[in-house]
Amino acid sequence: MMHVVLSIVFENRLLFPPITRPRRVLECGFGAGDWAIDVAQQHPNCEVVAIDICPHIWPDESQTPTNLNLQVDDLNSRYISRRASAADHALRRWSRRYLDSMQPYKDPRAPMQMQSWMQSAGFDSVETQMIPLPTCGWSNDPRQHQIGVANRENVRRMLASLAMYPMTEFRGMTSQEFQVLVAQARSEADNPAFRDERLVVETSR
Repeated sequence: MMHVVLSIVFENRLLFPPITRPRRVLECGFGAGDWAIDVAQQHPNCEVVAIDICPHIWPDESQTPTNLNLQVDDLNSRYISRRASAADHALRRWSRRYLDSMQPYKDPRAPMQMQSWMQSAGFDSVETQMIPLPTCGWSNDPRQHQIGVANRENVRRMLASLAMYPMTEFRGMTSQEFQVLVAQARSEADNPAFRDERLVVETSR
């Protein structure tokens, strides 16, 4: 009811000051979630994170927008956004540890250098294109959504198969530590609110 009252008071304005294309919105203490749902619906390309300590009045998550992420947290304790904290971002931890474990042997980022290598070898008219590849079906664009849905299982498998040997053999992670990291990274890759994507590098001449 309070959301209805405030909507009248603020003449249906949801954000102050006016923001035309917000990228991320955090609501602290969302209650029944009415305001967060309205913001997520009005701005489908915005990631909306809403936190509250009391989950029993949550809205039905099956009816909430895919760009809305509801979380349980205590506002009286120190809160750190998972998106804003690189140290607590499982996909970034996975990437950092994988690159670190592969450094003495191979460079997984070699495709990023392909254009300069080909030009150094004498090729001309070399072009590199960075192609976004969604990790799940979070995109509102029909084509990107289809790609993300098709790519989801591939990402889940890759997070385990690509890194298991180098992380456990080269950097000494235990099997349990590795499985925990993979599970957390998979959870983030599957979460539409993270809007995560990988980049495919295409080099041609």
